[in-house]
Amino acid sequence: MNTVSNFLDGSPIYSSKSIYADRLRQFLGGKLHLTEKQLLPSSPDPNDNCDSSSTFGQCPCYLTGDSRVNQTPSLAALQTILAREHNKIAEGLERINPHWNDEKLFQEARKIIIAQLQHITYQEWLPLCIGREYVTRFKISPIGLYSYDYDSNVNPGIINAFATAAFRFFHTLIPGNLMVCPSESHDKDENLRLSDHYLNPSIMEYYENGLEAILRGTIYQPAMEADTSFSSEITNYLFKSINSSGIDLISMDIQRGRDHGLASYNVYRSTCGMRRANTFEELSGEISGDRIVLLKSMYEHVDDVDLFVGASMETDVHGSILGPTFQCIVGEQFYRTRVGDRYFYDVADMPHSFSSEQMREIKKASMARLICDNSDVKKVQPRAFEMISEHNPMCDCEDLDRIPMIDLQYWKESW
Repeated sequence: MNTVSNFLDGSPIYSSKSIYADRLRQFLGGKLHLTEKQLLPSSPDPNDNCDSSSTFGQCPCYLTGDSRVNQTPSLAALQTILAREHNKIAEGLERINPHWNDEKLFQEARKIIIAQLQHITYQEWLPLCIGREYVTRFKISPIGLYSYDYDSNVNPGIINAFATAAFRFFHTLIPGNLMVCPSESHDKDENLRLSDHYLNPSIMEYYENGLEAILRGTIYQPAMEADTSFSSEITNYLFKSINSSGIDLISMDIQRGRDHGLASYNVYRSTCGMRRANTFEELSGEISGDRIVLLKSMYEHVDDVDLFVGASMETDVHGSILGPTFQCIVGEQFYRTRVGDRYFYDVADMPHSFSSEQMREIKKASMARLICDNSDVKKVQPRAFEMISEHNPMCDCEDLDRIPMIDLQYWKESW
């Protein structure tokens, strides 16, 4: 059964169900609950998707809109800065609109947070995955100040092949180690085994400058190559606890596709405009010869090849980290998610649409600014999803030209 919303609506922060959402709110000043240290509150259930055994002590099972927050310290860090950003926005709105009540402050702050998430996802992250030229050619990402693309005939629901295969390909990017950087000088950097910290975000509480150490590590550490190799930390030790071994995530990915009744790779490649193969050799336009040999050794017929396996074997499309089949499925999903959502942040001429001044401010949002404003990290590259380079250098968070900041003055309401 579906347990989360199919829209990009911030539900991991706020939850999709009011019975859970209310537990997250202070009901004062429009804010979410945070601890005195400005960390996420603890779940009332000490075993809430969390491992009670911890290297640093009792594990703090965090409470958010999605219990998967506890799966890795990096997820917990991301959820923390988003919750802090919500409260920062709520405080800013209250300063300029002291007549707004708690509900108004909460919903307006939530609306701004969701808009930032959508903007960052489509403008910063997605083009790196499926290619800038591809998102432009097929109008997957918004163009211009406003969008007039909303279409009530477009189904924004999640495509089965996306959820159970295409979006799982990104598991190939997961490094086997978790880099933590307690200081800006990087003189105390450490690489921790990822498997020692599954379901255990205690680094946040018990490590020196835990949140900042994780955030610096994530913006400094490269992802693994987008290929057919996966770290043993997820193929042998996923969710390892006191056991010597864990689960194989990639086997689960393949089996999940079968459980969901996905058609074969051959069907999906033809759906995406490529020729349907009658023999393994006819895959040579998209898959290299050595990989075709591997497929032949595992499958009796080309129609038997699982979508996850076959599409993972494809050569990357220029400018993308995906082959043509997964590029097609991921691109189609993100197109539908945007065009089929009448509440998408840049939709024009709706009662809930942002004003032009507000929209210009929203489009200043970036992952770099979220990190700068909601942690003690002092330096970050402006394009935080990309490695530090000559064209993407580390710069001070105070450099508003490189990392602009949203100005809330355009939300001031006269009364």
